[in-house]
Amino acid sequence: MKIAFLGFQEYFGTFQLLGADLFDVRDPKATESLIATLDLSQYAAIFLLEDLVKTPFLEDFVKYREEVVMISTSPSRTGRSSRLLDELVAKETGIKR
Repeated sequence: MKIAFLGFQEYFGTFQLLGADLFDVRDPKATESLIATLDLSQYAAIFLLEDLVKTPFLEDFVKYREEVVMISTSPSRTGRSSRLLDELVAKETGIKR
């Protein structure tokens, strides 16, 4: 099984040196096209930049596939992936931020 990073090469380039597959995509449509061509069964984890998740297809891709993880590009904890993580933590622990 492999690990894939979908997003800007400047964010994930180091992981490629460690053996991960890096796909330099910069917009939602290019991301959708790439996903359509990948053999998803080869990947244990797929990391996807939150900024690219702007279409219904990509929102469902993130929501319904366990191996997909959104990565926020925001230095603060205001991004969608941070909010989702906060919601999950609150749901499981009863602790809210």
